[in-house]
Amino acid sequence: MLLKRAQALLGRENRVNRVIIQLADLLRASLRSEPGQLVTVDEELAILEQYTNIERTRFGDRIRVAVEVDPNVRAARVPSFLLQPLVENAIKHGMKGFTGPVLISVTVRADGKMLRLRVQDNGRGIPADKELGKADG
Repeated sequence: MLLKRAQALLGRENRVNRVIIQLADLLRASLRSEPGQLVTVDEELAILEQYTNIERTRFGDRIRVAVEVDPNVRAARVPSFLLQPLVENAIKHGMKGFTGPVLISVTVRADGKMLRLRVQDNGRGIPADKELGKADG
């Protein structure tokens, strides 16, 4: 029993250390980025991967992230840290009141001369009695 407890504590300590390292990497990326700075889609996806790694370490199998990118748009330029807050929101609200694993889907593709970035989750969604755009209060 004591051995199992010690192993659980060590496992938790390893997860905490991993999150601290991942958070430091994400913080360094944010400090290198200036507001409004444009980065390539590939660079933005690398930032997003750092963030989602932290969340997967925190929540384990409760979060799955699938990214689908049109290879022709990887060099397109987008504002830095564009996707991270959208994915963060999808995780936060997707998990709320949802007991199954939350699947976050990120899609980046060309739409004519435009770039279409889409973030979806399989959470409960917005209740029918809630109005969009109104803050809870």
